[in-house]
Amino acid sequence: MLVYFFVTAGGHALEFAGPGDLFEEANRRAGRRVYDVHFVSLRPGLVTCLSGAQLMLEGTMRDRDEPLDTLIVTGAREPLSRLSPEIANWLRRQTPRTRRYGAIGTGAFLLGAAGLLDNKHVTTDWEFISVFAETFPMAIINPERTLVRDGAVFTSAAGTAALDLTLSLIEEDLGASTALALARCLGIFLSRPGPKSQLDPSHRVILDVQQWIRDNLQTGFSLSDRPGRAGMSPRSFTRVFHEATGVTPAEFVEVARIDAASRLLSETRADSGQFAA
Repeated sequence: MLVYFFVTAGGHALEFAGPGDLFEEANRRAGRRVYDVHFVSLRPGLVTCLSGAQLMLEGTMRDRDEPLDTLIVTGAREPLSRLSPEIANWLRRQTPRTRRYGAIGTGAFLLGAAGLLDNKHVTTDWEFISVFAETFPMAIINPERTLVRDGAVFTSAAGTAALDLTLSLIEEDLGASTALALARCLGIFLSRPGPKSQLDPSHRVILDVQQWIRDNLQTGFSLSDRPGRAGMSPRSFTRVFHEATGVTPAEFVEVARIDAASRLLSETRADSGQFAA
């Protein structure tokens, strides 16, 4: 799958470096090149991030013209100053040939300027919600959400929401088990609150249940009493758990056990001087 990150100068390196690493980890776990990731921008050469870190791009958006599987546009801290007719025209040409496309944080401004978010449910960096709504009144803004999917279009809040977004795309392609394993690998949740408590309160309860499951794998447990403790009926608990994680409680337990067994085997090999290839 050909994945393009359109990188905007003046943004957070996390918003493209973190997702890029997740895609590569997915390749490593799959044992094959599922994702062919490229970073491009408007001009050739170095792109300077907000921190001062610089990325030497392998090319520009004009260097390759093949259809993409996934196009991800990253943002900047001064999004209105980054709008460009040249970028908008390229996005309008490219997206009809792309399976899915979207933006991280204020990258939504570039998609909005291309008219690609009209009548679409979207979100963006919470600090720029009002500016975005005023600039693109045809977009349907969801300010309380960190991730929004509307057909082929996806958007997320800024910062670490980029990791949540990438995990959701990988889960769509490779399944919940792979996404959960990658989340554990990077020490993050598959779903978690955003910068302004944007996650439904009931979902926070599910995060607590996930951790409780991981903490009690060795001692044995039953999920039968968890719905009551969470203040939900068993049916509601299963529904909310699936909404928050993409899997049922039983499926999560199975994945958590496999993950724990894999880590224990790795630790045992390391202690005995054996390492998996």
